[in-house]
Order: sequence, then C-alpha cells, then structure tokens
Amino acid sequence: VPVKSVAALAMQACHRIRRGYVRRRTATGNQIRGLLLEQGIALAQGEAALSQGVPRVLEDASQPLPDLLRELIDEMLSEWRRLGERITALTERLEACANADQAAKRLMTVRGIGPITATALLAKQTEPERF
Repeated sequence: VPVKSVAALAMQACHRIRRGYVRRRTATGNQIRGLLLEQGIALAQGEAALSQGVPRVLEDASQPLPDLLRELIDEMLSEWRRLGERITALTERLEACANADQAAKRLMTVRGIGPITATALLAKQTEPERF
C-alpha cells in the first residue's frame, strides 16, 4: 500500500469534514421538518423550503407552536445555516485546489467530474500509474 503525501491526506481530511457537515446539515433539516410535521405543519423538500418556510412558520402567531419549540427550531435553523456556510467554504477551497492542480484539471475534462469529485479521486489515489 503506497504511503500518501501530506497534501493528499489533508485533501482527504477536507473531504471527510465536508461530508460530515453535509450529513449533519441534512439531519438537522430533516429534524426540523419532523418536529414541524408533528405539530401538523408540513414543509416541502429542499433548501428554499427550510430557509424561507421555517422563518415564516416561526413568525406566524396563528401557528399552534409552543414558544419553547419556536425557540428550539429557530436555534436549529441557525445551526443548519452555519453548516451550510461551512460546506460552502470547504467547497470553495476544494474548487481552488482543483483549479490549481493539473491532474484535477485533466479529470474535470471528463463529463460529470467536477472539482469535488476530481479532488476526492486525487486524494484517494495519488499514483494511479502504479496500478
């Protein structure tokens, strides 16, 4: 098994952290939807439904939500947004790395391979010619 470079290990860590953020953000969004659904409030799927729909629900005094639940969902929505910002920041870093790397640029010429996939492939397999 070939030893990976420090740069490849750092890139792999970046992808793992980003993937963790994505999972946490998805779980938080699903939990918000579930809590609202238990109160009889259904939201559509997607980021827009959460980012726009949840604040409308929380501000609507006619919605039958206890104050405590309003506060908790508002905190969860803030966390969901923070995770989105972290995902965006890591995505931008990965895109910058891909645009600065010749091998990543070559990979991105293949249809369907963007900067995230290209950097993930390079982090996973640093020396493809060995196989």
